[in-house]
Amino acid sequence: MNKITMQSKSYQHVKKNLMLENFSINSELAQRAIDLVNSNKKITLSVIKEALWDAKI
Repeated sequence: MNKITMQSKSYQHVKKNLMLENFSINSELAQRAIDLVNSNKKITLSVIKEALWDAKI
């Protein structure tokens, strides 16, 4: 699987969809999410909570 970056088509597609729904995501939080996806870990609720523990949403 290709690694996702802030410039990748996949990320830009998700960002555009969030904007259409009047949501936004700051770049720090986006980078954490990208790092999590690129880590090849199984993504579970506990992994997401751990990754975003001190993030400002």
